[in-house]
Formats: sequence, structure tokens, C-alpha cells
Amino acid sequence: MGADSDPDALWVSLAQADQQQALKLQQLSDEQDNVAGLVVLFGSDSAQVSRDVQRQLRVVGRYLNAHPMAEVRIEGHTDDLGSPEQNTVLAQARAQMVGYYLIKYGALFEQIDTTAYGERYPQRDGQTAQDRQCNRRVVVEWTTY
Repeated sequence: MGADSDPDALWVSLAQADQQQALKLQQLSDEQDNVAGLVVLFGSDSAQVSRDVQRQLRVVGRYLNAHPMAEVRIEGHTDDLGSPEQNTVLAQARAQMVGYYLIKYGALFEQIDTTAYGERYPQRDGQTAQDRQCNRRVVVEWTTY
């Protein structure tokens, strides 16, 4: 007995699974077209990824695994505390940590491109704690098919 004959069946078609996966990605994304994205925020001087973010990256990693032609760009950013050199290293560590989780959850190494910008491209100009929090981020963008 297949999914077509029984609406309560546990089996779904590949097309239905892809549609469900695309819906999950769209819910995670702040983009609307064929590029989807996710912004991951970090604590000060940290590259640690929270469990909630790991769950989101699991969805993206599984999507990338199911779509080997899809590509992902990971951009690491920091606030302006610390030296530019230190911030570039931290931004790279953040981007690599996000990439690590994507690979752990099924993405291929070849699908991932990481870049560290450090403090060069702040999302917010300002000196408040909230401004700095918004700048301590990794931007993840992937193509959808």
C-alpha cells in the first residue's frame, strides 16, 4: 500500500519529500528567490554554534546532500573589538565552524565556499552592545533547486 492509496501512510514520494525540504528551507531563509539564506549570531570572541542553530544547519546540510549541484557561500564577520588580524582569524573560525556542521549533516566539501571578512562589513554602525551583537555573525547563502 503506497502513499497514493492511503493518505495516512508513512511513505511519501521523492517529490513530496523535496517539497517538504524546500518548505523547511524557505522557513529558515530570509531570501525569496532561488537563493536562500540564514544568519547565525555569535557571542563575543566565540565561534561556538548553539544547539538551535545546529538544528537549522542540519536541515540545510540534508538539503545540500539531496541536491549535490547546490552551492553554499559562508561569510564570517565580527564586531570591531580586537585587532583587524584577530577579527579576521575569528571570522574564519566562525565560517569554518558553520561549514563543519553542514558537512557533518551531509553537505559535500565541494559545495561550500567560506570567506572571512572580519570587521570590514558591519551590518550596523554603532558602538552599543546590540550593534556589536548584530555584527558578530555568519551569513550562509545557498542555491535552491
